[in-house]
Amino acid sequence: MPGANYKFPSVVQESGRNKSFPSSRLQTWDFLVCSPSQQGVSCKYCALFCPENVRNQELRRLVTEPLRGIKDARRDVEKHAGQDYHNASRERAHAFLAGFTEKDKDILSLLDFRVSIK
Repeated sequence: MPGANYKFPSVVQESGRNKSFPSSRLQTWDFLVCSPSQQGVSCKYCALFCPENVRNQELRRLVTEPLRGIKDARRDVEKHAGQDYHNASRERAHAFLAGFTEKDKDILSLLDFRVSIK
C-alpha cells in the first residue's frame, strides 16, 4: 500500500478540473488496492475471488476495471461494499488465507468451508 503522502495521478473531470483519488481512502476502505499502472483503485477481494457475472450482469467497476474517477467515488465504493458478491468474495479470501495460516485444519475441512460459502 502506498504511504499516506502518496499522490494518485490526476484525472481530468467532466468539469475540466484535475482531481486525484485521496490516498487516505485506502485506510478507510481496507479492501481497496492502488494500481498506478491502471491509474485507479480496485477491490482486492472481488478482483481475485468474485465471479465474472452476478445475476447476469457483468461486473466492472472495482472488479474488472479500476475506479478512476473521483466524482461519486464515495457512493460507488460504499455501494460496492454492501453487495452480497463483495461480502462472499471477502469470505473466500479469508478462507483462502486461513488455508495457509491454520495448520491444524486438514484439506477436506478447508474445502468443505469453501463450498459452503458459495
